[in-house]
Amino acid sequence: DFDISVDSGTRTTQQYLATTRMAFGYTPGFEAPELPQTGSTPASDMFALGKTVEELGDACTEGGSAASAGEVADLVHVLTVDAALRPRADAVAAHAFFKPLLDFRREQTSVCCIGAFCTGLVRHSDGALCAEGHLTCRACLDGHVQNSAGEELRLLREREGRVCCPNSGGGLGCAAAPFSDSELGQTVSAAVFDSYVKGRMRLLESSVREEMEEEAERRIQAELQRLRTLDEGQRKVLAARKHVEEEILTSKCPRCRTAFLDFEGCCALKCSRCPCNFCAWCGEDCSNSSQEAHQHVARCAAKPPGADVYYPGDRSEFHSKQAKHRAPKLESYLRGLDNGTRAALLRELQGTLRELYSHVLRAFGV
Repeated sequence: DFDISVDSGTRTTQQYLATTRMAFGYTPGFEAPELPQTGSTPASDMFALGKTVEELGDACTEGGSAASAGEVADLVHVLTVDAALRPRADAVAAHAFFKPLLDFRREQTSVCCIGAFCTGLVRHSDGALCAEGHLTCRACLDGHVQNSAGEELRLLREREGRVCCPNSGGGLGCAAAPFSDSELGQTVSAAVFDSYVKGRMRLLESSVREEMEEEAERRIQAELQRLRTLDEGQRKVLAARKHVEEEILTSKCPRCRTAFLDFEGCCALKCSRCPCNFCAWCGEDCSNSSQEAHQHVARCAAKPPGADVYYPGDRSEFHSKQAKHRAPKLESYLRGLDNGTRAALLRELQGTLRELYSHVLRAFGV
């Protein structure tokens, strides 16, 4: 709440510190009225700024300031009205009250802390100033940001992808916070800022990927732990379910057994992994020839009466025909299981089989 305006001798006394240790972290007299309800917001900061201007206004307007006492009073009023009406910081900065400060900032000069592309004094407006007062000119900052953005992920992660003052490394001891995106955007070239953003995106993508890998590993370990707790009967049911779902109910290439969920267009299919061409109706391998696959599809006995020569038509009819084609294999497999395993398996698969394989369920009394 801008309590930096209080002189250091006062701010370090126990009495003053006691008054600032409040539940909402404010200094009495500088807090916005809505603070208990909203917490700290840009609007509450503007209120505190208004109170700071009110406290220091007389001293700051002495000696021919650009703002009159009346203008300062108007500024205080604007900053301390209802929260919804308070202006943004960039709008307030244009007020005459702050002109001497900003002019001083623009005209103040320092030596660039890198000095690779510049000599002599550099205006602060022609570079970026860290919180500890180290100036980096535009040209040097371009090189520094470009190098920082291209560093390995381990180093980017240490500073969350941000760029610190050049004096922060190599034992130079600068402990200033990293430059903000706004500071860099206003100082470096567009190409360099783009590299900076891409570096942060690279870090974000890496973090997301690592989180996904960690989550996958957690799931694998949880599944392994679950499998360890299964008894022999439960393991037999799990293996049987895996076989039914993956080897009987799932469409696969007849040669390399690559699974596919669905397809578009003609029923003469080409495997995405091997050179096999095959029929979507019956799954027959038609060698490596697209022509042979089309010839087979045109006369395939598995097609329902009235179906198009090459195209599946109504999807529900196609899936029903596929189920009819798979049902004998499913029923044969189920009959080969012991009664306990089969009963437990059918209880687990009722929801999956009910729509297209209800006749198989009925055959086993389910």
